[in-house]
Amino acid sequence: MGSLEDCPTVHKERFPQDFWLEFPWTRKGFMKTRWLVNERLFDLVNLHLFHDASNLVSSDCSPSVYSANRRRGLYHVLTRLKDDFNAPYFLFGDFNFRLDLKSLIQAQGWCLSDTRNTSGQTAVFEQDGEVQLTMKCKRFEHQNAMLFQDENVHMLLRFDHEPIPFLSELSEVQISFPPTYPFSENVTKPLEFMGTRCPAWCDRVFMSHTARALLQKGRHEEACVRYGRIGGDVCMGDHKPVFLYFKMETKFDHLEN
Repeated sequence: MGSLEDCPTVHKERFPQDFWLEFPWTRKGFMKTRWLVNERLFDLVNLHLFHDASNLVSSDCSPSVYSANRRRGLYHVLTRLKDDFNAPYFLFGDFNFRLDLKSLIQAQGWCLSDTRNTSGQTAVFEQDGEVQLTMKCKRFEHQNAMLFQDENVHMLLRFDHEPIPFLSELSEVQISFPPTYPFSENVTKPLEFMGTRCPAWCDRVFMSHTARALLQKGRHEEACVRYGRIGGDVCMGDHKPVFLYFKMETKFDHLEN
């Protein structure tokens, strides 16, 4: 078909320049592609939202100031989707959603130590006199290696607040896998998180409620739907990709009954 720029079922857009005034422009935005499979029309929308610039700033308030940037960006994408013909859609990519860091630290019972340098560039959190977390602008060094692994997924999801304002428009299959970011890029340490940011579920697959209705259900409700993380024991960069597997109901399914 030639260049994607000329394809009528592809739409690419960067976020407006005034979304983040600290930077002259942003590479982040979204791309929508429209698909027709067995007479079933749906959109696939890939997006990339804004990141956290500083761990220290992230932990200052709840919710963090950076979450407001992402919220504004996602509202913009959803508005743009409504401007077009409203087909069922799947929305996926690097949302950069982060855990509510201030609330997480408080829930763990970690207290800010007096060991903070005069320039305010390092924060040390202790519990019972032992250092649990050392945090800098781009460092997040926690002592409990198991805190962000499988057994604590349910506990950590309590601090995954950023999707909540959008649940009236978006749906997500229940998460049962550990955070997807930030992983070590050392090929010999594929299971270890990099000590730069608080681990979080940055990489997600959401869908409109009309798209959720197309997912075929098995005998045990959503047994045919699987939502998981790829490459748990393989180095794949600082992000682990996620996948959503499902069978979609088509307009011809009723002919088989």
